[in-house]
Amino acid sequence: MITETVRLKDAFDIHIGDIVQHFKHTDVDNVNYRYRVDGFAEHTETGEQLVIYTALYGDKRTYARPVDMFLSEVDHEKYPDAKQKYRFVKIVYVAARTSCWYCGNELIWGGDTDDDDGGIISNLHCPHCGAEVTYTWSK
Repeated sequence: MITETVRLKDAFDIHIGDIVQHFKHTDVDNVNYRYRVDGFAEHTETGEQLVIYTALYGDKRTYARPVDMFLSEVDHEKYPDAKQKYRFVKIVYVAARTSCWYCGNELIWGGDTDDDDGGIISNLHCPHCGAEVTYTWSK
């Protein structure tokens, strides 16, 4: 079964439209190795679920990777300098914006919730490209 959301191991979801960072380049200002999640697919013969994602740099190639590999931990013996625990992590921008940082259209507020530390979590989404944005405002 193909779903629109995949539960990541560290208790957050990845959705179509999310931007993820590959572990090889984790500098905040480095846009290399950032990708947009375009969707999910199912392998025709094995039924294995795949993540479909597009590079946001260079020639903007589109890739497919098995979900288990996409969500896997970095091999820190092979990559001892890797800063991320997982192969991909979701990029969340904390600067307050009312326009989508990906397509530039206005974000729609979807409500606020309280977090466990007394802060506020604001949920926004882009009706144009489907990006979902969560801002956490600390107490």
